[in-house]
Amino acid sequence: MRFPSFLTKSKFVNLEIKDYVIRFAEIKNHSPLVVSHFGERHVPKGIIENGHIIDEQSFSKILGECIKSWHLKRKFVRFIVPDSSVIIRKVEIPAHIPNDEIQGHLFFELDHTIHLPFEQPVLDAILLNETEEKKDVLLVAAPNDVVQTISNYLRDYKTNPVVADISPMCQYRLFHQFELTNEIDHFLLVQFDMTSVTVSIFDHHRPIFMQQFQIPYRKDVWNPELSDHGKVIDFTKCEQEQILEAIQDIFMEIDRIFRFYQYSLHNGLQEITKLLLSGDHPYFSQILHEIRNRYTIPVTVIPEEFTFNNQQLIEQKYYNVLGLGIREGI
Repeated sequence: MRFPSFLTKSKFVNLEIKDYVIRFAEIKNHSPLVVSHFGERHVPKGIIENGHIIDEQSFSKILGECIKSWHLKRKFVRFIVPDSSVIIRKVEIPAHIPNDEIQGHLFFELDHTIHLPFEQPVLDAILLNETEEKKDVLLVAAPNDVVQTISNYLRDYKTNPVVADISPMCQYRLFHQFELTNEIDHFLLVQFDMTSVTVSIFDHHRPIFMQQFQIPYRKDVWNPELSDHGKVIDFTKCEQEQILEAIQDIFMEIDRIFRFYQYSLHNGLQEITKLLLSGDHPYFSQILHEIRNRYTIPVTVIPEEFTFNNQQLIEQKYYNVLGLGIREGI
């Protein structure tokens, strides 16, 4: 998802806006990975919900403070579309549709053969394969109002939004950068964040499935507190045992996706062979331990030593914006 702009590579910044945090990173070099600047600002509860900005005044104030303190003014911005807004779907189109007209054809088929849960989408299309009868196309869609709302806020503070990407691609791109993927395996990417989990399937380095689940915390179980103007988040009042109990429901959803891929998509002839795990959940190490005990396939995380930067560790919570930063082109 792109916006027209004149680009200068040295002025790129990579931004992620979640319900509870805004993060950024600037990449000096792709290989080896060198990060020049990075940071985060936590967002109080109730300002952003499920990727939608609820309290516009408070959000605008926080974003403005971030842009000022991180010196982002007049820079070109790549940003990540909230996972809750993204649809990934494989569709078939007639073989006679020229490749440069695929996106227009998909727009034409909206509400006819292609149905999305929102109106006026932003679309990307990737040709997967073709035969004499049909073309298989990967459709990536998000609500135009979500993408444009973020873009407009960024423009209000004199930055230049140029690319909207999706978090599974950013994460997978980073695993690929460190040679942890291949053309042979069928990968399940699981992103365990603080309040939600996004599960994606990758074949031949392309996403073919994506779904987000809210973690079903019980009331008063998840109570992180912010301090020092959003720079520090305190989890001491969170009930760890009940939080991990809520995550068990997510494992059942992951089990369902394993079966869906093997039996619904491939008639029992193909299955997930590797699991990639990432995320910013505060109990990530316990989740990793549980997943390795639960599943027999290899579970891969990006080793910490891969993201040391000038003797400083870039924490896992920044992997989305790092993966966005090593995107080729704009």
